[in-house]
Order: sequence, then structure tokens, then C-alpha cells
Amino acid sequence: IAVNFARNTGVRFVIKNTGHDFSGKSGGAGSLSVWVHNLKDIAYIPSYNDATTDYDGPAFKAGAGVQVYEIYAAARDHGLVTIGGEGQTVGAMGGYVQGGGHSPLSSLYGMAADQVLNYEVVTADGRFVTANAKVNSDLFWALRGGGGSTYGIVTSAVIKAHPDMKVTSTTFS
Repeated sequence: IAVNFARNTGVRFVIKNTGHDFSGKSGGAGSLSVWVHNLKDIAYIPSYNDATTDYDGPAFKAGAGVQVYEIYAAARDHGLVTIGGEGQTVGAMGGYVQGGGHSPLSSLYGMAADQVLNYEVVTADGRFVTANAKVNSDLFWALRGGGGSTYGIVTSAVIKAHPDMKVTSTTFS
């Protein structure tokens, strides 16, 4: 409804996740703002394997408002890790993953965008669609690195999970 209202009235339309954006796209005086921050559902999928991907393994379906620390905790509870940034208050399925998503684990598993198996999206014409490698594949590939809020409103994503590992980290100050 919000997408259709903005399109029909010409009002500026902004999509927010956690309320901050490195490039400043989520701010906008006088705009209609859709805040996806409260889309917090996380579902563990022990064995994700369907016809749309060659991935066969654990995954999580997470709402667009799930922050990195929340998906990290869900993965830890299952002995797994997910790709996320060091800034753990960032929305994991928002601009972070849609902008590519650098991670301390990227050298092992790739960028955060490489982990996405499926998106649920509200498109610019107001339709709610699924996008993956087989269905709406042009939208799927555009969302994987095209930048947050560029092609639609992502409401959830399914991402790969990997076995947990021991790490050591140090902070110097």
C-alpha cells in the first residue's frame, strides 16, 4: 500500500532498516518512510535444498529488520555461523547484504551477498514476489549487490549457514 501511495502521489519514498545508512539514502525530509526494522523473525532451516539452488545445507530465513548480532546469536544456538559485519547493529538483510557485505569470514565463504539463496520483495509496482536463481532471477541477481532499497523492499532473505569454528581475535587501542 505504501509503495502504491508513493507512486500515485509522487511523494518521495524512503526505506529504513536500522535507521542509519553509510551513504545517507535512508534519510529524507518530507518523505514517506517505510521502516522494516521490526521484521525480526528468524527461522532455522536444517537442510535447505530445493530446485532453485545447488546449495544443500543449513540456512536461516530472516526478516529484513534482523540485525547482525541477532542472526549471529541464532546461528550460534545451532553451532553455526553466518556472514555478517563487525558493526553488529547493522540490519543484516538490508543494505548490508544488498550492498555486497564485507565480513571477517569473506575470505573463507565469500561476501554476504553470495550467501543469499532467496529474497521476498515488494517491487516498485506493489507486488509481493519471491526472487531466487530460478524465479524472478533478474531481480535476485540485482538485489545481490545492487544496493539497499534500489530494486524493491526486501522483507526477508534466506541465507546460507556454515559450521562454527574457533577463532581468536585481538583489539589494540
